[in-house]
Amino acid sequence: MRRNLLFHFVNQAEYAHLKYPTTMSPDAALKKPYPGVAMAGCGLCTVIMMVEILTGKRMSVEEAITYSVRAGANRDGTDMKLFSKRIAEVFSLTVQFSSRMDELKECLEYGGCVILNAGKKNGLFSDGGHFLLAFRYEDGNVWLADPSFSEEKYQRKDRAYQVSVEAPFVITSLERIEEQCANREPAYYLFQGESQ
Repeated sequence: MRRNLLFHFVNQAEYAHLKYPTTMSPDAALKKPYPGVAMAGCGLCTVIMMVEILTGKRMSVEEAITYSVRAGANRDGTDMKLFSKRIAEVFSLTVQFSSRMDELKECLEYGGCVILNAGKKNGLFSDGGHFLLAFRYEDGNVWLADPSFSEEKYQRKDRAYQVSVEAPFVITSLERIEEQCANREPAYYLFQGESQ
């Protein structure tokens, strides 16, 4: 599905000053000093963009933090299982957990959005765990909004040949996405709006 690219891109690096009361590992105690959104807010930022694309409603980063905390999703960055269910409920969306590439492709083809749960060490999208938003599938490639996007990030020698960049978006193949999310369960959070 061809999707309009006119949505507000949210880059977590712009929110270094904003603290997110979360932990950086699942077994850590929740205590100050909390990390900034720049370090721990990729899940928040992907959800903000997804909500705008599917509903036309723009949520602030502060509102996303509040939803995460109230859902008990503020662990290890963001617990997307808990956060996605709460956001789907609040914004009248459906969410499905999947690790199947055919379901990711089908969701995008039918106008949905997919949050990718990437986790390959020294990977294409990050050097550890990271959430990205897949919002368009076209000509065999997926368009991504990476909340930690920078031109420099994708100029790194091991990344540059694997993606195309149309700033602030990254375009890559289904196969590369599958490889980068293969060690995460679920690998994909599939969202659909009411009209889809």
